[in-house]
Amino acid sequence: MVPIIVSQKHTSCYTQLFRKTTSSTWIILVQRVIAIAIAISSAIAQQQQSPTKRSSDKVDKANTEHPLELPEFIITGTEVLDVPGATKQFPMPLPKLTQQDIRRLNPIEKTMFSMLPFPSVDIPNLEKQTHQGFLRSEFGMFVTPHLEASRRIIAGNFDMNARLLATHSQGHMPQADFTELQCSLHSQYLAPEKFLFFGGSRTDAYLRCQYRDYRFFAVDSLYIDKAIPTRSVVVAEAGVHTAGTYEAHIRYSMGASIETAFLAGRHRNTVVSGHMTILTPLTESWNIGGKLFVQGQAVPNKDVLATFFLAPMLQASYHQTQLTLKIESGIHAAAPRVHSSTVRPAASVQASFALNHLLTLEASLSTGLRTNSFLQALRLNPYTADSAEYFVESVQYDIRAYARLYPARQWSVVFGVNLEQRDAALLFGRLRQQGDYIQSPLLAAHIVRFVAEADIVASSNDKLAARTNIAFGSTWHDTIPTLRFSVPYLAPLTTSITYHRQWSSHFSTLVEGVFVSERSWLDIQPLSSLTTQRESGTLPAYFDLRCSADYQLSTSVSAYIRGTNLLNQPIILWQGYRERGIFLAAGFILTF
Repeated sequence: MVPIIVSQKHTSCYTQLFRKTTSSTWIILVQRVIAIAIAISSAIAQQQQSPTKRSSDKVDKANTEHPLELPEFIITGTEVLDVPGATKQFPMPLPKLTQQDIRRLNPIEKTMFSMLPFPSVDIPNLEKQTHQGFLRSEFGMFVTPHLEASRRIIAGNFDMNARLLATHSQGHMPQADFTELQCSLHSQYLAPEKFLFFGGSRTDAYLRCQYRDYRFFAVDSLYIDKAIPTRSVVVAEAGVHTAGTYEAHIRYSMGASIETAFLAGRHRNTVVSGHMTILTPLTESWNIGGKLFVQGQAVPNKDVLATFFLAPMLQASYHQTQLTLKIESGIHAAAPRVHSSTVRPAASVQASFALNHLLTLEASLSTGLRTNSFLQALRLNPYTADSAEYFVESVQYDIRAYARLYPARQWSVVFGVNLEQRDAALLFGRLRQQGDYIQSPLLAAHIVRFVAEADIVASSNDKLAARTNIAFGSTWHDTIPTLRFSVPYLAPLTTSITYHRQWSSHFSTLVEGVFVSERSWLDIQPLSSLTTQRESGTLPAYFDLRCSADYQLSTSVSAYIRGTNLLNQPIILWQGYRERGIFLAAGFILTF
């Protein structure tokens, strides 16, 4: 409280005024009392307001001197933007597959070399390695050095792998020397999310070039001209393939490739291919879509598109825990020659059913057209004649069925059967005096194969694998269907067994034996539309014993020795061309 002090002088003044009271005096007195009361009220109000003001001043001062501090939070993670029309997520990396998983997905073909199916063009088979690079050097009998190097480079979203290979041999007999050079570059690119359509997609690109220099020696064909020059072959190929997801529910796959071959510096064949596949989910289990494959061939002295192939197909797939099903239907159209064309329906069905974890059943059926080319024939037979005609063959049916059993954790057993019939099949017949083979004209082939294989892991250090293929085949000329012969170069029995032993963490051995039964070679040369001339013979059976051993010298260096055809068997794959006998080599591998 603020004390109100009234002086003595004021008190006496008030007393006098009271005694000499008049009407006017009373009025003046009341006015002064009111003034004094107002003054006292004002003083009391100031007293009540003064502490509050000082408290507020203290709070403001405290806020100014010590500002409020809140804890700082840092949030880390990956933000997935919901951008319309863009891919929502990067594709998850595929886990590494075991050998058992690979056999489930892609059964190994057990056919002989002359009847192997043509390579797939959908997805390029890119080579991978666990190290950033390696160097392999080897030296073998017949003065045969071998050098191979590879280097992996990762730059941003690019994963590139470059490889070089060089081999030379003076040959196991006169005119059997050869040289081979290869170089390749594979690239894998993961597109960032900023791309509207290709965001998150994976693009694989490759570039390969191969040079081979070898001779036509034909040791058991005396009528072959010995003055035939060395054959030099250059094959170059390039391709690109992209796969991804659009709007999180449309899967796409597309690509293109080109490869060309030169013999003695002259152009012989060019094949250009392209494909596209689009799938979208219809229900939780069903996917529908379509695919398109197109191919064109250029050969010398013919039009730009000597052979043109078009295959539009509709596709549907079904997937559940135990059952997977894939159905394709469409048409195949081809122009094997100028001013002629072939169109026929095409279909394909693939099914896989897992009864339980011990047994899986697989089956497939396909029919349609298939092209062949000089490049494909050259891969099968390095002595293919460049003057041969290559037609579009018609696949009447190709039926495959497999039963995959897993009776124990260490066991894997497969039984299968394959039935196929093809018209104008790619078969090799007559050996010309120039030392090369021409395609048997318009031969059809019917083949039945039985396949069995087993993989056994006896222990953590012992692995055993066995393969057996039994085949029966007949071929006939389209103008004389009743004249049937055995399919040339088709072995009735092929079997192999492999044993791998890990003796220690640094030392391991591998022993393998391959048996190929007697095969027939066939030459059908049409003399007219109604008569044919036939020449035939057989190639001897052989057993190829192979062994190898490797020792890990350090974490980055290993040394090995290997031997093939240790029994020095007369191995003849093609009439007139004997493969080398016993061969020994030693080398080392440096990884970094």
